[in-house]
Amino acid sequence: MHAPIAISRSAAQMEASRRNGRMSAGPVTTGGKIRVSTNGVINGLRAERVVLAHEDPAQYVQHVQTWVDCLQPIDGAELEVVVSIADLRWRLQRLDQIEMNRTCAEVHVQLEEASEQKLLIMVENAARATSTMADVLAAPRVRDDDDLKALLHLVGSVIDMVRAVEAEQPRLHLGADQLAQAVGFAVVLSANEIDTEEFAALAACARSMADAVAAQLADARAAAERAKEAIAATVPLPDGKEVALLAKYRRDIERRLQAEMTFLNVVRDRKAQVASSSGLLGQPILIRLVGGTR
Repeated sequence: MHAPIAISRSAAQMEASRRNGRMSAGPVTTGGKIRVSTNGVINGLRAERVVLAHEDPAQYVQHVQTWVDCLQPIDGAELEVVVSIADLRWRLQRLDQIEMNRTCAEVHVQLEEASEQKLLIMVENAARATSTMADVLAAPRVRDDDDLKALLHLVGSVIDMVRAVEAEQPRLHLGADQLAQAVGFAVVLSANEIDTEEFAALAACARSMADAVAAQLADARAAAERAKEAIAATVPLPDGKEVALLAKYRRDIERRLQAEMTFLNVVRDRKAQVASSSGLLGQPILIRLVGGTR
């Protein structure tokens, strides 16, 4: 038997494989992830099993019990029809959830391009950066000029982030200019050794800016939520084969559900006629379900 042949790969080939692997990692946006999350459920819509793998059997039993309590079957025949009705309602609720998720996916896709959402992301990043900066400046660990330069450089980067937020709303002032001025004083007055008073003023200015950005974050979240609600009120379910399948399945369930309800009424009317003619009136029986699925 021949020994296996070792195949060596060049660095370029290995890098190409890594690039290809990254390209096939699946959806990265929120909307794409929501869409993919329901793919398996859509494929299982017509499954014979009522409770799918991702669903809670105990919740299903409680769902059926609710319908049993509501419709109050008086014997095994009526119970069978009532459980069938509960099963169809369970499937219909699953379909409602799928359609809601698909609508959410479309909302997220449009929201990602909304100016309110983009501003929210900028403010969230600035809020984290300013909060961290304020904590660092409250107890700076500066041993020499290099530490001081590095620290003030980071402060300058945070100031740029806040100015970018201010640029999106010209009337908005979060304290970027004041902090930049405080940095300038700290640089000049700490040429030989750190000026503690100027650093205290710098830290106070940084905390003030962090508080202002945090307050703006609440406003940005509220604006993004309003934009989301506005989009959700107008966004249609996407067209395509999948949507047509969902609509067809909904019509089928609703038709079957109506037929079962009609059948239950027919059975009860017939039994009432028999009971009235014989003088026997059936009474509802208390039925409690035991765990398990159909």
